[in-house]
Amino acid sequence: MDKTITHSILHNCRCQINYHARRYKCPVCNRTWYEFNPFVFKKQRISVSTVVCVLEEMRDPAVTFTSVAKRYNLSPATVQHIFDDHVQIPKATTLPRVLQLDETYSFKSGTSVYVCMLLDYDTQTAVDLLPSRKKQDLIDFFSSFPLEERQKVRFIAADMYETYRVVCKKFFPDAIYACDRFHVMQEFNRRLTEVRIRTMKGTLKGSDEYYLLKHQNHLLGIKPNAKRGLKIQIHIRRRRKIFG
Repeated sequence: MDKTITHSILHNCRCQINYHARRYKCPVCNRTWYEFNPFVFKKQRISVSTVVCVLEEMRDPAVTFTSVAKRYNLSPATVQHIFDDHVQIPKATTLPRVLQLDETYSFKSGTSVYVCMLLDYDTQTAVDLLPSRKKQDLIDFFSSFPLEERQKVRFIAADMYETYRVVCKKFFPDAIYACDRFHVMQEFNRRLTEVRIRTMKGTLKGSDEYYLLKHQNHLLGIKPNAKRGLKIQIHIRRRRKIFG
């Protein structure tokens, strides 16, 4: 059987190996298998030399999956798969003084559309990456640390995701849980919008109050003053003149 093996050892052009693989058959059990292939790993179509070159390139923290893929005539997804299959990142053994928790979208995780990132605020480095932000994954991770190590964490910064708060309260009872201001303001604006819409639905449709709550809702987040109040009155008068 003829097989095509990607052998991207040349950067300026595509290179491949056309390999005729001999297939053997057992006369007793009729099981078949291919002969040993020295060019690729088992069930792969990329040569060992290409994999080694890609991994050597990925030693440089400045390179990206896309740049390496372009150099070796591969797709970024293929380079990422090579990296994930051959690079084993050691598990974290210590916890920082200030621990940050956040999630990001992931297309690769098989358990969740989000992966959970744990960061060290002081050094701005990654502590670990969990396959999801589910409660059990967080419990399994923090349970692997002894109490003495968990007591070193003095502050935890995260959003208002309930699972984070429950798990952190269980494993870090003495740590201060702080919500970052972005999520605080996001939640404030969400609740303010709910109150605005509820109030708007309670007013007469077509009235000045309804119009302001529906079309001038940005005024709710602006500090009032005399000049701005005068502009609002002028705007309402013009509207009354146009629409009656």
